[in-house]
Amino acid sequence: AHIFYLFFFTFIINYPVATIIPYSIFDLLNSQLTIKGPLMELNEVHGERLTYSPMAKTQGVGVASQENISKFNIALNSLSDENFHEWFRGFVDAEGNFFLQPIDSRFKFIFTLCLHKDEAPLLEYIVQKLGIGQVFIKEDTVNYTVIRKVDLLKIFSILDKKPLNTSKHLNYIMFRQGYDLYFNRESNKVSKEIFEQLLNLKNQMNTLAPSLRSKSRGCFAKKRIEFDRVGDPINITAYWLLGFTEGDGYFSVNKKDFSLKFGIGQNYKELPVMEAIQKFLLSLLPPVGEGKYSIKRSNTNPVKLATYDSAKGRNDEPMCYITVNQTDFISNVILPFFDSVTWLSKKEYDYQDWKLVLNILNQGKHFTDEGKELILQIANRMNNNRLSTNIAQTKPLSVNIEERALKLLSSPSNYEIQTDGKILIKSTGTYLKGRGNIGVKVFDDKGEIIYSFNSIKNCALFFNVHSRTIIRRLDSGKFMELNGKNLVFKREVPVTL
Repeated sequence: AHIFYLFFFTFIINYPVATIIPYSIFDLLNSQLTIKGPLMELNEVHGERLTYSPMAKTQGVGVASQENISKFNIALNSLSDENFHEWFRGFVDAEGNFFLQPIDSRFKFIFTLCLHKDEAPLLEYIVQKLGIGQVFIKEDTVNYTVIRKVDLLKIFSILDKKPLNTSKHLNYIMFRQGYDLYFNRESNKVSKEIFEQLLNLKNQMNTLAPSLRSKSRGCFAKKRIEFDRVGDPINITAYWLLGFTEGDGYFSVNKKDFSLKFGIGQNYKELPVMEAIQKFLLSLLPPVGEGKYSIKRSNTNPVKLATYDSAKGRNDEPMCYITVNQTDFISNVILPFFDSVTWLSKKEYDYQDWKLVLNILNQGKHFTDEGKELILQIANRMNNNRLSTNIAQTKPLSVNIEERALKLLSSPSNYEIQTDGKILIKSTGTYLKGRGNIGVKVFDDKGEIIYSFNSIKNCALFFNVHSRTIIRRLDSGKFMELNGKNLVFKREVPVTL
């Protein structure tokens, strides 16, 4: 077995960059693996490379698409190194792992990203962008792996300058210390003292025990000692948050009331990072007067952060979650933010579906049979339902969802404002209930919509003024000067969530 390890790692170290090999990182560390014939390219194993097209995502199946290949080429050329490194830092915080693997009297140092096989194009992109590493695939998982001594220096050059935010930073520090200890030793032979020091570092990092392999992906379970961050402050940036979201975030649609939610879940030990994310999202609110919009009551906080104890009778550790479900905040902050960055993973499809549902809701089309059916079909293809390994997704839909949505949204709104301010739902002949104040849209002096609110109250909270101030502007049509801009407030049909 040990002879095999040395052979295989030597083979990998000398294998061409950006080659896709049909073995997972787990196999690289499993002494039972045997090579049956030459290693093959992914297209020899599966018939075609795993990329995506807008049409194919309806069924959630990966197919070859020149359009998607072009998307990654555009991203490769347009995304600056600075932004990519921030994205990479966030994605590693979510999905990265560092391993020290003893082989006889020596050690191998391995950095890996382990994902569902549908993300093979993303990992290929990372190989192209960094110019290092290989992509391995087996069954339902795909791994990006960096093993070469010189290639790991490229990873270090990024993460030394831009430290990880989560407790995974401790794993990285130990991995880095082990690397320096091992490769900077004076003797070619690894002394007993150095070997024991490396074993001590390894035992405090991610476990490599096959018995602890994650059941969900065939990757490795995570095992870390407690970590209190000292010295390196948490640094949340736009592209770090995108990378972290593409790894651990989600966009969901409630199938009962069609409410929308954006969320991120983490182990409770990552609470400081989650608090920093919450602060960052709130900082995206536009400036009001001389300062930022401040939330004066806890129950008006649009970015909720909650902690939960482990379930009774389970060994799971406590968790913490960030959730956003207020439509005003989604429309005015979350959407502009995620629209302003360049997505790299297939999670963008979930985000675009999420936006599509919001557009249907904004027009009141969810009160129609077609709208309800369409929203349910969109929700049923999101997140894990979109994976090519989901059996349910092998059933083709009779009509393309995008075509149906375009047709539905091109028709007049299902809402109609009456002279008394009530909102008529045209498809039902009833009035919209429980909305209180009417919605508000805010225009700049060029007539462009810059903000949208589903009530006068929320509009007032957003601008940190009294509701009567907004009502006076709505009644008079007079502008309000803010940060050198003249803003005009108009009544509109509110978003219905």
